[in-house]
Amino acid sequence: MANTNRSGGQDPRTRAINEQRMRREAARRRKSRQAFYRTATRVFVLALGALIVFSAALIFILARDFSKAPEKYSYSLKVVKDDSKFALKNGIAVKNNVCYVSLSDLSEAIGYKLMGNVDVMNAVIDDDNSLSFYVNTDIASVNGNNISVGAPSYFSYTGGDVYVPVTFFDGVLDGVDLVTERRGKNVNYTINISSSEMALAYSKNTPADKVEGLRRTAAPTTDFVADLSEYEQYMNPENADEYIRLINTEYPLGKDYIPTDLMDVADTRKDRAAQQMREYAAKALEAMFIEMRANGISDVSVTSGYRSYAYQEQLFNNSLANFRKSYDYDTAYAKTASEIAIPGTSEHQSGLCADLHNLPSASQRFESTDAYKWLYANCANFGFILRFPKDKQDITGIIFEPWHYRYVGRYHAQKIMQQGLCLEEYCKQNNIGI
Repeated sequence: MANTNRSGGQDPRTRAINEQRMRREAARRRKSRQAFYRTATRVFVLALGALIVFSAALIFILARDFSKAPEKYSYSLKVVKDDSKFALKNGIAVKNNVCYVSLSDLSEAIGYKLMGNVDVMNAVIDDDNSLSFYVNTDIASVNGNNISVGAPSYFSYTGGDVYVPVTFFDGVLDGVDLVTERRGKNVNYTINISSSEMALAYSKNTPADKVEGLRRTAAPTTDFVADLSEYEQYMNPENADEYIRLINTEYPLGKDYIPTDLMDVADTRKDRAAQQMREYAAKALEAMFIEMRANGISDVSVTSGYRSYAYQEQLFNNSLANFRKSYDYDTAYAKTASEIAIPGTSEHQSGLCADLHNLPSASQRFESTDAYKWLYANCANFGFILRFPKDKQDITGIIFEPWHYRYVGRYHAQKIMQQGLCLEEYCKQNNIGI
């Protein structure tokens, strides 16, 4: 029986114990509430922070134009008229690794009048000479001759002007010359203008194929260390479109395709039989090796060039058999997983590509070498492209191959490398080679 006082209540000791227990319980509940509030506050702050980060990322994604290639070069443009610098009000613009200039900026210096709208802009020199730019396409009409501008022109609503690639002014107008100087990742353009009477280089009677042939030749590159003048015709062929053919699973070569102008490659690795390429590709590659050695890189060599359909078939079947034996997959899956190209789909059969590196065997480790960095920065000047870039596997269907270089001629190679495209993208955008 509990101790009680005379009035029937608890005695002082019991009452004190109960009160202490109640205070402890109240303190426990208070601490529990405080802990809950602290946890809830932390969760709220974290959720709010995550929401802010997500919103910022969403805004960035929505605002960014992912169709643009990362800018890999810095550009400058100087306009010189009669040996005096001519000021450009709007400067230059760079989109997808292409340098643009506004037509109105050059109108006073060159002496043409602009007439047109946001769809077609005409630059009229006189009654017999006019240019028409079809905005948002890479097509321009020069005295009625349609030619490729090289990249789409565009209308700037902020400036109210049409912008065209600077390279368009190379050889289109008599009295206007474009000089291109490359120093590493810096590309410096100079447009030299004389005050002599202006006229378009292509008249209304110029055959269309002659116009296109002239516009398919890139400007000579003058900043080589070695004297490569005898190789210029190979690096920069007059008919560049001959070498732009797309070869892959969608556009294969025939079983009987054999190039007729194969020749030995000068820089085959010593432990290999002499590799071969088509004449223009082989000579351009030879020039690239001469310049590479002049820049202190002497340990790179060619490990593979032309491969016949039969040889490619042999390589593929051996790879297929080894893959199926090792992983016990069916033939259909093994074909897609094999690292060897299906016969007819390999560029090696074209005689226009070469594998080159300084490793015991082809490896992505080549990317970390100075040789690769030099090749990536300079190959386009010799007419070559890195055929299978790192970020284009979903398009090419081929893993990143830092050792595989394809000859297309300087005109196309410079555009492909400057714009950060793979050959599939470039051919389909320009409707060539397919």
